[in-house]
Amino acid sequence: MKFIKEAVYSEKYTDKQGEEKTKYTNVGALFQRDDGSMCCKIMGSWINFYDPKPRENSQQPQREQTHNAGQVDDFEDSIPF
Repeated sequence: MKFIKEAVYSEKYTDKQGEEKTKYTNVGALFQRDDGSMCCKIMGSWINFYDPKPRENSQQPQREQTHNAGQVDDFEDSIPF
């Protein structure tokens, strides 16, 4: 496996002098396996990534995949953990 990127959580806070700062916490890492597939280890758990499978008997068209690096718009702002 080849290390690709760190997974980092960022959180803004105000210091004692009233300045806004950002705290960064490393929570995991992204890896690429020898077969080219990707996986991520976050907080001790492994996450695997798979290509979407077409749905049978679906009347909705499949969502078009776009590659917008750094842009995530499918998630809510607050994470429930």
